[in-house]
Amino acid sequence: MMETIAANTETSFAPVLYMPVVADALAYYQKAFNAVELRRWSGGDGTIHVAEMTIGNAMFHLHEITGKDAHFNEQPHSFITLGLFTANPDMMMQQALDAGGKLLNPMQDYDYGYRQGDVLDPFGHKWTLQQKI
Repeated sequence: MMETIAANTETSFAPVLYMPVVADALAYYQKAFNAVELRRWSGGDGTIHVAEMTIGNAMFHLHEITGKDAHFNEQPHSFITLGLFTANPDMMMQQALDAGGKLLNPMQDYDYGYRQGDVLDPFGHKWTLQQKI
């Protein structure tokens, strides 16, 4: 028998982005997307193994690739696009590029009612910055 989730339970996504060095990613996402670091888990050597961040109300995690995550090093690229809705996608796109991102698709209006463009962050994750128009 399938259980139902209580009506007052909030459901949301919290993607986990894997990368070799989390500290570099923290700095990039803060500059590119105005992300806020909520907390982090560091190792005895001072490296950051996991960090939790938000962009507005959207939470995500950064995770250092460790021995048990070696399969991430075998992937040539990610098959996921992170869609980020924002009040000013043009400004956020420019911030992402200025912070070191690579332009994949320029910002433009689409007939399905979104203004959007794509940027690849320095860690191989594709972001679609968008706004409903």
